[in-house]
Amino acid sequence: MYGGRDLNEALVVIAGVVAGGVVAVAGATKLVARDVWAASARSLGVPRIVGVVLPWLECVFGAAVVARIAIPWSALVLIALLAVFTAWLVTQMRAVSPPVCACFGAFSTQPVSWRDVLRNACLIAAAGVASISV
Repeated sequence: MYGGRDLNEALVVIAGVVAGGVVAVAGATKLVARDVWAASARSLGVPRIVGVVLPWLECVFGAAVVARIAIPWSALVLIALLAVFTAWLVTQMRAVSPPVCACFGAFSTQPVSWRDVLRNACLIAAAGVASISV
């Protein structure tokens, strides 16, 4: 029978797989549809260097959290990225006509909404749990 410690460790690992996996997939979708992502980033006013580096950061730190490499630092970087993304989402929602999120590259087709903010809040919470050393 599994004890409470085993369950806690499992929850920490699952939280890392969820948070890191979603962010890594977001980065990968931007890399796969590089031209679409570049156009979306330009239309959103994202500086070119950020548009180039961001998908790689998402892939690297998302994968690091999934693999539990450099915990808690990789998870804290993931939390910081997600916090910046969330702040951007909130500012964009105030626009008369909110832009398409572009969070998942070419697969993002809906304007930014509170659903995106809620998703990011859940990912921040999961990354926070993943930051726990087991």
